[in-house]
Amino acid sequence: MTDDSDTLAPKKSSFLGKLLRVVLGLGLGGGFLYLTFRDSDVNVEEMKRVFLDVRVAPLLELLGLTGLAVVIRGIRQRCLLGVPVSVHFTTAAAALGYAVNAVLPRVGEVVRVVYLNRRTRIPVALIAATVLIERLIDVFMLAVLVLVSLFVFTSAEANQLSAGLAKEAQQLGAASGGFSVDLADMRTAALTLMAGITAVAVILVLFALRPTTTRRWMSPLLNRLPVKWRARLESALADFSAGILVLRSKPSQALIALILSLLIWVCWLFTFERGCVAFGLDQLSMRSVFLVYTFTTIGMLFPTPGGIGAFHYFGKACLVYALGVSASAALAGITAIHVAIVLIGGPVLFYLMFLTQIGRAPQDLSEESAALAARGASLPDRPA
Repeated sequence: MTDDSDTLAPKKSSFLGKLLRVVLGLGLGGGFLYLTFRDSDVNVEEMKRVFLDVRVAPLLELLGLTGLAVVIRGIRQRCLLGVPVSVHFTTAAAALGYAVNAVLPRVGEVVRVVYLNRRTRIPVALIAATVLIERLIDVFMLAVLVLVSLFVFTSAEANQLSAGLAKEAQQLGAASGGFSVDLADMRTAALTLMAGITAVAVILVLFALRPTTTRRWMSPLLNRLPVKWRARLESALADFSAGILVLRSKPSQALIALILSLLIWVCWLFTFERGCVAFGLDQLSMRSVFLVYTFTTIGMLFPTPGGIGAFHYFGKACLVYALGVSASAALAGITAIHVAIVLIGGPVLFYLMFLTQIGRAPQDLSEESAALAARGASLPDRPA
């Protein structure tokens, strides 16, 4: 008889780890919400009026642009997969990922991979690799967004933001005498970060063009790492290698994926602009909307359910301290935009996609995936 305790232990550990991440996410989100709504000068009646006076046409445009962004994301994944998968399935997977992330942060991508595998029989490793590539592209696009916003940001706005955050710190009893937002230092840090991301991108491109040579070149570095870290990194590189098969056999797909990524971010920017018009922030210029969009996007990096709390706090900080919007109008507008985009747009789109796929037969693309893998493996290293 075998002892089941060793088999059950990993499952129990995995469950406890996921539970801990959910609890930490809820705690972090609750902390951000406290910092956001703790102001005693918030006018509740003004906030109610912002919700009641919503403009329907811009709201519908917001929801439409939200759906368009998800559809473009589905098209991008189909482009990266390189097999004749239905855009319907990749779009439904993307919508499902957004819907799940609204409740369980960072879980949506896993659910997305599993869903697409069950509907198409494409190997999990290949789907996961395309998701990894998408994340790398999105990180690069976010770095560009932050870099541009720092050069759009003025010194006066940076000083106002510093003063506002310092006042918050004092109210919380924290030392804030040395706190400041130095715009020049932030720009230097952003340029340094951009240079680092570009270096990583160059290494990945070299890996795409010459995988064997790049592995041999990286082996001295890998051998210096602990066994566990080395195994994880080699596994990630193997997944990435699987995901770039289509880019090696069809380099034009890489350019298409980048163009689609740019369209996704532009689409989200105008989604946010429509939300500002719908919920009482129509006085903002496009430059101001761009800054608030950047701040809230940074907030979405925090592992809270659907960005709750972090989205609100970063948006409020930009609107109130840097742009001079009243706290009530800022909090009502940011809250309404978050609800419309994150808690309504993604879940409703997936529900509509789910309704349209009732009775739709799944695809079996396992043979096409195997043929793609064989074709990619047969390609020799290209000259640098």
